[in-house]
Amino acid sequence: MRKPILFLAITSVVAMGAFSSCASEEDKLKSDKEEINNANEDIELAKEKYYQDMADYKEMNLEKIRANEKSIAEFNKRILDQKQEAKADYLAKIDALDKKNTDLKKKLDEFKETGKDNWESFKNEFNKDMEELGNAFKDFTHK
Repeated sequence: MRKPILFLAITSVVAMGAFSSCASEEDKLKSDKEEINNANEDIELAKEKYYQDMADYKEMNLEKIRANEKSIAEFNKRILDQKQEAKADYLAKIDALDKKNTDLKKKLDEFKETGKDNWESFKNEFNKDMEELGNAFKDFTHK
């Protein structure tokens, strides 16, 4: 009599353990799926932010490049009144500014998405080049 009761008790404990572990595995699986979904959402948000940053940066610098183009056109109009000797010097400097401006525009247009590290490196180098061009414009107007 004791053996069947003991066997029944042990069997019921093992069965309860098995059923409860199945439920916790199921809960763990659901939890893991939620974590994966959350991670995927975070990745998508980071990608969107990255692409938006690229678009905003490019648009901001294209506006600066357009402003430089307008300044170059104004410089060309102003030098018409200069003496012939000064005109040649000014034209050479204006051509150099125009070439740098065009090169920067081309560089900006040709940049392709190759990763966040490359983007940050590109931005740093491009900012330096734009600053140098801005300084060249300032120097030209002061002279």
